[in-house]
Amino acid sequence: MSSDPFGLRTSLPGWPLALFRIAYGVLFLDMAFQKAPWINYGWLEGFIQKEIANPTFGWYAAFLKDVVLPHFTLFGLQTFLVEFALGVALLFGILTRFAGIAGFLWQVNIALGAFNVPGEWYWIWPLQSLPLFCFAFAGAGRVLGVDRILGPVLYRRAAANESTHPRRWPRSGEPAWLRAGSAAARLGQPADPRRLHGPLRWPVSPLRARDLRRPARAHR
Repeated sequence: MSSDPFGLRTSLPGWPLALFRIAYGVLFLDMAFQKAPWINYGWLEGFIQKEIANPTFGWYAAFLKDVVLPHFTLFGLQTFLVEFALGVALLFGILTRFAGIAGFLWQVNIALGAFNVPGEWYWIWPLQSLPLFCFAFAGAGRVLGVDRILGPVLYRRAAANESTHPRRWPRSGEPAWLRAGSAAARLGQPADPRRLHGPLRWPVSPLRARDLRRPARAHR
């Protein structure tokens, strides 16, 4: 019987997903430039007014009315910068996993306010958000993207840092008896032999157990 009956571990060609990622980068750049500061943020303010008039959630409409609109310039600039950064990252495949997750959350944020706006097709929101989820978890920037070069560099740097500064805390996969010994060593205390020898069941005499529990004396 196959160990992967649903094909979840099957490798797929990377270039179709890369082309899709590049198209999404162009899409985000187009949306950003339609709301650029030098055109007074385009249609953004009018669209926010529609979201307030046709709320999906009352609390979100109140947030738009009481917080966003009074500080529209700040939020408009934020919208332009976020969408511009996402567009560049997706277009060139830079930190695509982070950009995919950030873009997914950004689209969910927009959908919270725009779902009930007249003329907005309700299927547009999963169609705009789920591909970003796929870009993130497939690492779509490793094909036709900067991540193909950047990823190995970051990995080697992380590996070098780990070898130079080894992790002092025990890994989560270590058994409890080994973690007990490591914790005692960090605190400068002797380990409880009943925990230290747990699964191995090494014979420890009562005298030896007493010595293990006794703090070590400093040598002069």
